[in-house]
Amino acid sequence: KMHWQKNGDHLCVKVDRYSKSKKVEETDTLKYSGIYFNFEIFRIREKQIPVDKVEIKEQVLAFAWEPVNNRFAFIHGESPRIGVSFYAIQTKGKVEHLKTFEKRVANHLFWSPNGQFIVLAGLRSMNGVLEFIDTQDMTVMAQTEHFMATDVEWDPTGRYVA
Repeated sequence: KMHWQKNGDHLCVKVDRYSKSKKVEETDTLKYSGIYFNFEIFRIREKQIPVDKVEIKEQVLAFAWEPVNNRFAFIHGESPRIGVSFYAIQTKGKVEHLKTFEKRVANHLFWSPNGQFIVLAGLRSMNGVLEFIDTQDMTVMAQTEHFMATDVEWDPTGRYVA
């Protein structure tokens, strides 16, 4: 899966990898086990397009770039141990882990059009749990539930959520 940053500075490619392969003698085929994931971040505007890697040992459920900055978030893990991690790409190209929120009820990410604020949403089967986070200081601003919600949409100014 590929994810372009809105202004085109970065491209993130999610790569699924297997940690082990074993040759099956009878059929002469390879059997794979132990899947893990990499995010390969291409810095498009830099000379020779350098690539940074972020390795994740858990299943990745969702990914989203912040619309106006060089930060991204993704949901990983399996219920009930779902985590949401935030990363930033520094000017020298280093990918820095900012914070991980553990044990969250979320399967979708919705960034404000102006950045900084994000909604972690547990839609459909997760009963519409909404968690609002300020990524400037990584604080949870509010947590609410809108039973059986199916979608979240920010208004263009980034002030309201419907």
